[in-house]
Amino acid sequence: MAHFVKVKKNKVIDSIVIHNDDIYNEEFPKSEPMGQHYIKSIGLKGHWLQTSYNGNFRNCYGGIGYTYNSELDVFIMPKPYPSWTLNSSTIEWEAPTPSPTPNNDDEYYVWNEGTQQWDLEYEGISTETTVQVNEPFVDPNISVYEGA
Repeated sequence: MAHFVKVKKNKVIDSIVIHNDDIYNEEFPKSEPMGQHYIKSIGLKGHWLQTSYNGNFRNCYGGIGYTYNSELDVFIMPKPYPSWTLNSSTIEWEAPTPSPTPNNDDEYYVWNEGTQQWDLEYEGISTETTVQVNEPFVDPNISVYEGA
């Protein structure tokens, strides 16, 4: 299966999966123009790009709400927290301070935007008495489906 996403103003706004028979079982990058031709033939308009469900090309899967950087030809996941910055070499978001290394498998760290530090958690139970839940960012200018 070949995964394609519709990109408008550098934002992913829609997705479609195409059967391998419709792209003659070709692999990326040969499959992309074939998929774009197929998408056009079924009446869908817009700028469609192939994305890799496994992140094998273009950095990562281009999910709805992700950004497409045409200069680097990569998809970039939404910024997880306002204080994080994009590492232009790895195309990954990074916290202001690196995550500490857990001491064992029952420990892990979760970024706390309010305190600008990593909070230690054990098997999903926070060591904080109150836990702030950050709502995911939703861009009101993007609908999940804009039609053909």
